[in-house]
Amino acid sequence: MTQSLAAAEDPEFGTPVVGVVAPHLDYARGGSNYAAAYKCLETGARERPDRVVVLGTNHFGLGDGVVMTEFGFETPLGTLRPDAPVLERLRDAFGDKLFKDQVDFAGEHSVNLHLPWIQHLWGDVPVVAALVPDPTVAMIEDDGARVSAKEFAGALKTVLAQAGGRTVVGSSADLSHVGPQFGDPGALDAARRREVEETDREVLREFIDGPDRMLAHFERNGNASRWCSIGNMFVAATAVPHSGREMVAYAQSADPNGGAMVTSAALAFLA
Repeated sequence: MTQSLAAAEDPEFGTPVVGVVAPHLDYARGGSNYAAAYKCLETGARERPDRVVVLGTNHFGLGDGVVMTEFGFETPLGTLRPDAPVLERLRDAFGDKLFKDQVDFAGEHSVNLHLPWIQHLWGDVPVVAALVPDPTVAMIEDDGARVSAKEFAGALKTVLAQAGGRTVVGSSADLSHVGPQFGDPGALDAARRREVEETDREVLREFIDGPDRMLAHFERNGNASRWCSIGNMFVAATAVPHSGREMVAYAQSADPNGGAMVTSAALAFLA
């Protein structure tokens, strides 16, 4: 990580960075964008924050709404403890609805892949972790037993303001998933790759203009290229006050045989 951050370009923002969007691809494929995102935090937020909020995607679990955990995390770099006061305020707001599916974290990579980068920068900083569903897709049973992404975004914003101190937020987000492996017809050729990049950049511009514009795009046009992290990007951009969002890097990772491609980006939230 030290070498990756040293090699990443300094974005030279004139204001502190309070959050990032970075991939949850494996490091071999997504490493350049992890480094691009965390370089923004290394140079733009040197002082240790009071907490880091890490927002992931629930790829394989059973939870139909936002899923949180009241437990900490173990990584090769040590233990990260939860921010208990923030979790208690969220429990006061929603009861146990946020925590009933926390076993989903056991097999989920989207949060875990960010934790070593956080530890590298700030050691054992308290963490608030959540898996966030796509708010443009209706819950299977909208019976009040789970918490929606939009409900959670508003509550998290309020709770973080009440908690005080300085919060940094990380959105763990992969973008398009395309190619025959994902059910697309035809080859993943250069023309298709250009088309995907054009669409990705269009949606990222809408996200930079405002997270509601990104949601409107997917509600209007669907999610044909299978972005998997719309919810956590929306919550990250809603919950922590900031003045603007800037794109730092974009990358496409394709299999050599052309069977599949996953895209990702690095973005910074400026104070």
